[in-house]
Amino acid sequence: MCIPLDILKEMLFFFSIKDRYRWSQVSKDFKIKNKEWNFLGLHCFKLENATRERIKSICQRDFDKTLSIKIYQNRLWSNHLNEPLRLFTPWCTLSQCRDFTKHINIYVRDYEFVQTVHQWADTMNIQGPNTSIYSFKRCIVIPIWKNKQKRLVSIYKNANGNILKKNRHILMAFRAKGRSIFRALVEFKIWNNQMQLYVSHLEYLVRNA
Repeated sequence: MCIPLDILKEMLFFFSIKDRYRWSQVSKDFKIKNKEWNFLGLHCFKLENATRERIKSICQRDFDKTLSIKIYQNRLWSNHLNEPLRLFTPWCTLSQCRDFTKHINIYVRDYEFVQTVHQWADTMNIQGPNTSIYSFKRCIVIPIWKNKQKRLVSIYKNANGNILKKNRHILMAFRAKGRSIFRALVEFKIWNNQMQLYVSHLEYLVRNA
């Protein structure tokens, strides 16, 4: 049985902002109007003067130091999306990685990211993630274990955000030349009262594609 379009439009008002945003990308019939963005931001995210860019950033899981989070089920939890917190790291280069026998380390050196993640840990009275000094900068170390995550998905996109291809072998992704800029989608788990970051997938920006 098909649901009439008018009924679907009415049902959208009861969806979460995450699902509402997804539907807006499916068809122009469900597009969020300019006057709706602030209402949705206030109603779903408790964000005053919300903009399309702000809500889009949250739904696309971009890093933002003002995100509302809590600890739930031994994870950092996104209050905005009502799900385990998953965020993209700032863009990194392959020179910020080190290949060891059993794992690959990603060294995220972005100052705001490093400070914010450790501030979250301090606020929640837990130990922050593993850190190191790399290239004279304090950084967060995110390991990728070769045996457990060798089939980790790597997504290659061009400057317009279009997906060019997907790769499922971690070593091929890190050794490929010409793909020097990437970011990792990470989950924040709590183990023995310490915050640990786990990579869900990698996203590469392919230049001149």
